[in-house]
Formats: sequence, structure tokens, C-alpha cells
Amino acid sequence: MILDVEGVTVRFGGLVACDAVTFSVDQGQILGLIGPNGAGKTTLFNAINGIHRPRAGRIEFRGDDITGLRPFQVARRGIARAHQVVRPLNDLSVIANVTVGACFGRENLGLGAAELARALAARPMLLLADEVLAGLNPQEVAEMLAVFRTLREQGVAVIMIEHLMHAVMNVCDRVVVLDYGKKIAEGTPQQVSSDPKVIEAYLGDPKVAAKFLEEEGA
Repeated sequence: MILDVEGVTVRFGGLVACDAVTFSVDQGQILGLIGPNGAGKTTLFNAINGIHRPRAGRIEFRGDDITGLRPFQVARRGIARAHQVVRPLNDLSVIANVTVGACFGRENLGLGAAELARALAARPMLLLADEVLAGLNPQEVAEMLAVFRTLREQGVAVIMIEHLMHAVMNVCDRVVVLDYGKKIAEGTPQQVSSDPKVIEAYLGDPKVAAKFLEEEGA
């Protein structure tokens, strides 16, 4: 096990964004983190990489307690993050932006996606990928999924927040589903996609869910 999240709770005033969330990730495993908008997915990422300090719970990485560490401390331990919204350093070139990532970590790919390249330049042992497939065309999605598979072969663990269910079904080993900050399901992509609680919370209309499952071959 490379990451162990145990009972993590994040509050903003009276709002419980993550409610006692527990899961683990093994080395070289791709874990999908899915759920409707506002389910707490990005907040959970923020707790893992040090942006938000949990009100309760514990986060262990490679056996060490990293709960509440600052983002640069988490990055130096081998956790990198790629965001959906690219935030480049506008005064620097693409190469320089990628080099910034390398300065904080342990180079990996000839990829045009600068945000992911910057994250992977740190040579992480765990990659947090926050909707990095958003806005890509089918060929680009396939190329990115190939990168994730290569990382898995190299022993890098990946947690991916993703709404593109086809990608989740095709690349993830396991899936965790959040709804209103709580974990409502965990299992293989096939298991969670047919779970009634997941269908209700995430896929919505049962007819739409049935069509989705048929298209995915679940």
C-alpha cells in the first residue's frame, strides 16, 4: 500500500465537504475517484496534497503520516498533482514550466500536455490527476490513457478524478464514489457502475444509466 486515507473529514464552517472518507491505493494501481459535482472529490485531493488540513482522520504515504503537511512537503515525498485548469507560469517557457515540476520531485514523457508533463517531471510515486482529460478529443484521450497505463507499468500509482466514464471503465483498477462528501461505493468499475446507489447519485435517470451500461459493455 502506498497511500492510506483513514476517516478524513474536511469542513468549511458548517459544510462537511469530506465526511470520514476511507480508502487506500497500492503501488502501480489506478484508482478512479468519481461522483457528481460538489461531491468532495477535489477537496479530498486538496487534503491529500496539503492545501486543506483535515479536521479529522489520517493520511499516510508510504507508511509516513503526512496529514497536514504543506504542499511542497508533500510534493517532495513523491506526490504530484495535475489540475484540470492549467495554471502556467506565464513569464516562463513551456520547458521552464516543466522544469519547475522537476525541481520538486524525484522526466518521463514527450507529451504536449504541459500540465501533466509538469506534474510528471517530478517523477512522482503517486499522481493526483484532477480531470486532466476534460476538453480533449478522442485521440488525445486515448493517448493520455496510454500514459496512465505506462505509469502503472512503472509502478506509479494514479488517482484520477474523472467524469468521462468511458475512460474510467477502461483504465481504472478500482473506483471510489463520493456523494455529498461521503463514500457511497468502492469496487471495480463494473461493480460500481451497476451499484443502485451510484446510479441514483451519479448517473441519474435509470434509463440513462441503462444506456450507459450497455454502451460500456458492463
